[in-house]
Amino acid sequence: SLIWLPFGWRREEDITFETGPVLEQHGIHFVHAPVTKIEPSANRVFANGEWFDYDFLLLATGPELNMDVVPGLGPEHGFSQNITTLNHAKQMGEAWKQLQNDPGPVIIG
Repeated sequence: SLIWLPFGWRREEDITFETGPVLEQHGIHFVHAPVTKIEPSANRVFANGEWFDYDFLLLATGPELNMDVVPGLGPEHGFSQNITTLNHAKQMGEAWKQLQNDPGPVIIG
């Protein structure tokens, strides 16, 4: 859904929601915290200073972006835009507005 954000076809509130309440409606206990220990033989994880037992475990690690791998890559320290994260999609929206106000060469990949 992030592709719609920079062009104004969706707003942040149209494409985001609180994960916990949605999962809780389906009987899934959601904990948003770094896991520091896993005991698979005991079906439990340690996170946020406490142990959690589980039947099924999903660890969502998220992306680890490395924009430094290519010189000039990325919106913070480079010259490119992307929609990898919500913040990047917002930054791309601002860059898109600037491009519309002052058109020039652009490459889309």
